[in-house]
Amino acid sequence: MKTFGKQLVGILLAMMAGAAQGAWADSTVTTEADLRTAVQSNQAVTLGDDITLNSGRLDISGTVTLDLNGHTLTRPMTAADDGGQVIAVAASGKLTIKDSGTGGKITGGWAYQGGGIYVYSGGELTLTGGTITGNRADLKEGEGIKYGYGGGVEVQSGGTLTMTGGTITGNTAAYGGGIYMDGANNTSYVMLTMTGGSITGNTASIAGGGIYQWNCTVNMQGSPVVKDNSSDDYFLGNYGLITVTGAFTSGANIGVSTERVQDNFTSGYKTYNSEDPSTYFHVGSSRISGSIGWNSNN
Repeated sequence: MKTFGKQLVGILLAMMAGAAQGAWADSTVTTEADLRTAVQSNQAVTLGDDITLNSGRLDISGTVTLDLNGHTLTRPMTAADDGGQVIAVAASGKLTIKDSGTGGKITGGWAYQGGGIYVYSGGELTLTGGTITGNRADLKEGEGIKYGYGGGVEVQSGGTLTMTGGTITGNTAAYGGGIYMDGANNTSYVMLTMTGGSITGNTASIAGGGIYQWNCTVNMQGSPVVKDNSSDDYFLGNYGLITVTGAFTSGANIGVSTERVQDNFTSGYKTYNSEDPSTYFHVGSSRISGSIGWNSNN
């Protein structure tokens, strides 16, 4: 009996371990239904084929790693809609997007806020690979509402985006063709940390072709690229600053546009970098002109 009991306990423990492993194991999906099921189970999800979202946006409320694996996740929107995003990251959500293949992309979103991905306050988005492209955010004027924020990604006040790789390109909006961030007058919010990746070829009809930053904090170091966006690259509103948290490395290239004439556009640059700022920064707007210099700090 004792031997049988030990065997039974061993079997039960093995079954429990297997169930736990299955709950968190990588799930390769090829259909929209399987993708939604895997995401709801908070799994590491790998696309095994191109997937079209015909039943609404993909909502992330748990911890999910999405590997595009060289495939396309598309939302075929034909008009702007409040919920027209490809993906929305909820307040409790943590989404990491990577691409272990080549050419994986997120596309087709058409909304008023965050055409490709909308990150709610408290939500966390990490982009290590893949491309966010072909999304748009339109103006929705009426009753004092404008929107048109973040063609590629909008991060709501209190949400975060960490970008270590990947590309945001070919998205359009009124404000922030690539990324839009508004800290709602809380400049202590670190809403973007960018150490790599590129934001290029996006368009904003009003300001912030690549990035629109308003009343929040952005940390940068490493090799971020923000260039060749229209009509400007990186719009710093309300005397905003780029907080430099480490050394820039070869390939870093950031075009800067400011809402107002301001003495500094960085904080902490000279603490980590000895090169003239023009090594990494350039004038990124037709609204301002001239060369970039520095004072004793920035």
